[in-house]
Amino acid sequence: MVSKILRIWLLTGVLTGFVIGVAWAQEKTEEIVHLPKVVVSSTRLLDVPLDLRRYPGQVRVVTEEEIETSGARTVPEVLQYQPGITLYEQVGNTFEPTLELRGFSGEPVTTTTVILDGVRVNNPDFSVVNFDLIPVEDLERIEVIPGTASVFGKNALAGVVNLQTKRGGPVPKAKLEVAGGSFGRQRYRGSISGPVGDFDYYLGFTQQFEDGFRADSDADVKRLFTKVGRRIGNPGTDVTLSYLFVDDRIERAGSLREDELKQDRTQSGNLDPGDSTERTLHAGTLNLRQHLPAGFSVALNAFIRDLDQESFDVFRSGGTSETKTDIITGGGTAQVTHEATPSDHRNVFVAGVEYTQSNLMSIDSGSFPSDRKIDEHVVGIYFQESFDLIPEVLIVSGGGRYDWDRIEFTDRLDRTKDSTKTFERFSPKAGLTWIATDPDPEVAVYFSYSEGFRTPTVSELFAFAPFSSNPDLEAPTSRTYEVGTRVRLGEYFEGTLALFQIDLKDDILFVPTGPFTGLNENVGKTRRRGVELTLRGRNPTLVEWFINYSYIRATFEEDVLLSSGQVREGNDIPLVPRHRLGVGVNVSPLEGLTLSLTGLYVSDRIFSGDEPNLDKRLDDYYVMNARASYRRGPLTVFLQGENITDTEYEPWGVLTGVGRFLSPAPGASFLAGVTLEFSGFYN
Repeated sequence: MVSKILRIWLLTGVLTGFVIGVAWAQEKTEEIVHLPKVVVSSTRLLDVPLDLRRYPGQVRVVTEEEIETSGARTVPEVLQYQPGITLYEQVGNTFEPTLELRGFSGEPVTTTTVILDGVRVNNPDFSVVNFDLIPVEDLERIEVIPGTASVFGKNALAGVVNLQTKRGGPVPKAKLEVAGGSFGRQRYRGSISGPVGDFDYYLGFTQQFEDGFRADSDADVKRLFTKVGRRIGNPGTDVTLSYLFVDDRIERAGSLREDELKQDRTQSGNLDPGDSTERTLHAGTLNLRQHLPAGFSVALNAFIRDLDQESFDVFRSGGTSETKTDIITGGGTAQVTHEATPSDHRNVFVAGVEYTQSNLMSIDSGSFPSDRKIDEHVVGIYFQESFDLIPEVLIVSGGGRYDWDRIEFTDRLDRTKDSTKTFERFSPKAGLTWIATDPDPEVAVYFSYSEGFRTPTVSELFAFAPFSSNPDLEAPTSRTYEVGTRVRLGEYFEGTLALFQIDLKDDILFVPTGPFTGLNENVGKTRRRGVELTLRGRNPTLVEWFINYSYIRATFEEDVLLSSGQVREGNDIPLVPRHRLGVGVNVSPLEGLTLSLTGLYVSDRIFSGDEPNLDKRLDDYYVMNARASYRRGPLTVFLQGENITDTEYEPWGVLTGVGRFLSPAPGASFLAGVTLEFSGFYN
């Protein structure tokens, strides 16, 4: 164990030392490359961008270039080096990971809200995000907003991942990519964009194949994304209409018993081959921003999503599940913004209303038949304000959101279980930001307080037999306290530090009621407390680097008896690593050549299902990835390696009555490809 820790810190030290050494060695007389000023969309819909210095919290921005060079299959892969992340895959493929923020683990319910072009994409039944359905190749920007995000609505206790897609610009562009590599991986990508008269357009297509690291883990993912937009005046009218189509089939190898893992990490955990999910998505989104006189502007969003899903599973404990699910979700948001500067005191006021309706029908014709229908109506009314008490020095922020959520549940096999539940709550938020008057270095210090809640899911309210339903569940609520700072030193360096605490009340956990029965109940309190540090730098034309670290302690705050045993106050919540370190460097020693090296350390974690903390922990791990790319004219050639040290590790594991089950991560792999990019090929 000691030698392993020493090896981890040696690798980290070498990488960090290389980063700092190259940065300081660069001559200052070269052309200055500025770190970009960061602006964020601090409101529910993007309208008036806000200088990040003025925001009372952390917002981490990932650019289009960073997304593309990551070579990622999914959004969580892009974000894996960010601090405060809980990331794992438990079903045995790389396209369906679980992503959470700040000490939440996705158990039992996802508490991170994901928004794509103003549309919440968490599924209405269990708040899960199907990351295979998000066109990561067509994203222009990712904003990670950790901590309770009150104005974004319910279920954002851990934070928000806000995604913005690409659109056409003033210059026509076309891009083609072909890539292939280990485990039968193939990727074909193409996009074209540009102006047509007063309009702009973007069209992107991606198809990915994988045989998978393990048996029964094939994947075939096809995505088509298109967007048409028009801008009239500056400022004036800006309207976009987009369409997303996804068709995929993903096999799930499942987890392995500990003895099976030792025999062969690449085998399937399924009793029979064929555990899989097939999804087809049609999604249309309209966004409109209109500038009005006297400092007013309006933003509108309307959408419809139709998701058809078929899944097949064989359980080790016996029985099968053959489920067909159809989810149709539609709705919209209307937001008005007023910006004014009376006597140099800038004031930005935002108010909006959001409505979403979801219809879900699910039929399971397997060993445990069910036929369910869910209708959900959600209304949210929100406002927020940012006001300069001292112009450009002291900014006070405040706001809140009222949510009303009605769930209508119909059990077509047992109509006695039919029920309607309504949840409502007002969630406030307040903050204070101080900005140093001396612009060099730029320093901002902030404090914020926010509240949030999540509604119990249908599966928690209306359980499958033999477990008892509990339609009297209350909505868990949170209180988040955060203090932090941001520092920027000229053109070369920026860093952030955040200390936070999230207190959760009325958490929902599974409680036994007999030898083989149980139900979900509101029990006890939980807490997440931690520190997040980010450092980032860039030296002229040669190197950029980052170091991201987080320490998070996620604990139960009251004694409670669960199905896994007696939990004591202070016990760790499963699957949350206390330490997480991401480091990376990009070096350009020659024109057109870029060399990248990244490392990720994740400390040990409690097994899922071991809330009493009585068993051993999941081992910590350190993984390194590398990439080399060379660009000459329109041609780019790249080679990237994942887990180049061929580390054997398991990001996820569960403790059951018949032993430990783990999901192994892939060993060393590579991906090589060629990209052709053209611009300005027509007027």
